[in-house]
Amino acid sequence: MLQQAIFVPPGYTSLLYAHGHEDNSCPYNTALFKGFREWFLGTLSLPSQGPSRAGQPVRVVLISRKPYGKKKRVARQIRNELELFAMVEQMQGVQARLIDLARISLAEQIQLVSSDTNILVGMHGAALAWSLMMPPGTALLELWPQPNMWRLYEHTAQWAGLHYRRWVSQDKMPHSVSEPPTSVDVQAVAALLKTLVVAVHKP
Repeated sequence: MLQQAIFVPPGYTSLLYAHGHEDNSCPYNTALFKGFREWFLGTLSLPSQGPSRAGQPVRVVLISRKPYGKKKRVARQIRNELELFAMVEQMQGVQARLIDLARISLAEQIQLVSSDTNILVGMHGAALAWSLMMPPGTALLELWPQPNMWRLYEHTAQWAGLHYRRWVSQDKMPHSVSEPPTSVDVQAVAALLKTLVVAVHKP
């Protein structure tokens, strides 16, 4: 029996990535993800029950992607971010926040998504991995800057027991740092968001 061991993560060869462009063959809430979330939050002495929904506004967090450090640009920025946020703010029964995760500490990020967010909205990117810390019954709305992106966050949201929706830009241009930001269809996103507001209110 090993007393100590170091395992190298499989990275892009992991089964989590193996079918990233396909439908999820097992799109169900899993005890494995639930147990991992409870263990992870427990090590940080954070509650695992999530935000209360009874008689409370739905807490929507829109992730802002902005340049950080010495970078002048980052990929997959939202051109009309403020317009999108204004729409969320105006929705009935919603409490909206626009957060640049790079500006808050790691501990604050974890606490935000695990206990103060009902619906997480953001452009396809690594920040959406925090949806794994959201409790079952909450929701993820992913924005795709172009068709045929990896469906990793859709799959992990399903395994974590989250409601999931996706808006897809029909822009075929590769969205690297050198390309222009994405203009999001605010009304289309609003329609998707309304379905999630209803979904997270259900017991």
